[in-house]
Amino acid sequence: MSEHASPARTMGALPFVDIVDFVERTTYEIWNDRRPDLVKAYYPAGTVIRGDAGDLVGGEAVTEAT
Repeated sequence: MSEHASPARTMGALPFVDIVDFVERTTYEIWNDRRPDLVKAYYPAGTVIRGDAGDLVGGEAVTEAT
């Protein structure tokens, strides 16, 4: 993970403070740390990702579109 401080609380079983923390940290890990393999871990099959070119459903679709 990045150099962020440990969260004071969590989002369920995930070690993130809130949704903003989740988006910022996972985006950093996936793109800046060059870890596209994490897309599938953070975005399971039913997750809808909205983008300029349309919606993608699930981490597999995001990985394929990258």
